[in-house]
Amino acid sequence: MSRDDMSLHPKAQLAFDAANATFATVTNKPDAKIQLTSSVRTVSKQFELYIGYLRFKYFGASKPFAPANRPGTSNHEYGLAVDIKLGQSNEEEARQALTANGWVLHKNPNDPWHYDCSGIKEWGEIQAQIKKVRDTASQDFVVLFDPYLKSEQELNEGWPDRQAMLSALNAAQRTYSELVQREKTMKGQEIKLERNIVQAQDKLAKETERCRKFKVERVEGYEYTLCPNRNPLPQCTGDEHLPFRNRYLKERKRREDRLRLWEQKIQRGKQVLERDKQQLEDLRKSLAQLAVKLPPAKADFDSKKRAYNAKLETFKGDVEKVEDFESKQNDRIAGLQKVVDATIALW
Repeated sequence: MSRDDMSLHPKAQLAFDAANATFATVTNKPDAKIQLTSSVRTVSKQFELYIGYLRFKYFGASKPFAPANRPGTSNHEYGLAVDIKLGQSNEEEARQALTANGWVLHKNPNDPWHYDCSGIKEWGEIQAQIKKVRDTASQDFVVLFDPYLKSEQELNEGWPDRQAMLSALNAAQRTYSELVQREKTMKGQEIKLERNIVQAQDKLAKETERCRKFKVERVEGYEYTLCPNRNPLPQCTGDEHLPFRNRYLKERKRREDRLRLWEQKIQRGKQVLERDKQQLEDLRKSLAQLAVKLPPAKADFDSKKRAYNAKLETFKGDVEKVEDFESKQNDRIAGLQKVVDATIALW
């Protein structure tokens, strides 16, 4: 038997087939099978699970890992264990079927899915076959793994400081970036206000001059010339002249009304112009205040960045140790897999 087969130990397979048969009978479903999440594992997979478990247990890794044995020592690697799927249909019946056919639930309460076939009568003989390999693998792995574990621990101990420095660096970067963006936005507003003020002043000057000419020429200079006798308005009397006087007075009122509306429009334009000038003045004061804040914000950001990069330099030695171990782990795993396979070949 080899890892290419990835099948259970022959005795374990017989026990699992019997458990499936019991399960099908109890559930009255001829095709029913006990659902598993794991059975036979390679040494490489066991290594991955064990490293993950240690990182979670000792170093506070964010991704949780279930308890796992050292590579070369797990019953999964020898095809002697299975992990059932929790929450499967008829889970209780599946557990009873396994128990009735030599499968024993792991004693660790944190491993409620793990069953070993330690209830079968050949269990003692099987354990004797793998004991030497298992004990040697366990001891060798500790020797190989200790430098790696120590380096990871040193990295982990420095991690909170590094994380705190990184958080402070990110906060300083956000503060500086926000100030820079605010300055950019305010300068854009300044340019727009300056342009609006220039355009408004030019337009107001033209409107004021046109209004002045209209007042002088069309209102103040509007004389009464409709009298047939060429008399001025006060002397233009008589009922027969009434239509002429009314026409003049109506036109004069129209011009005066137009002048009044025009002057009101100019007045509103002056108010808008004054408002924009005040906004520009306030904006320039804010820009001056911002100019005072920017240099220390940039200096704080640069200082924290240098400190963080210096902290990273102190990590290099431990990182290199970890990377060196991981670069060689495949060879070590392959060697241990050969030993396990040689044992399995004895089945």
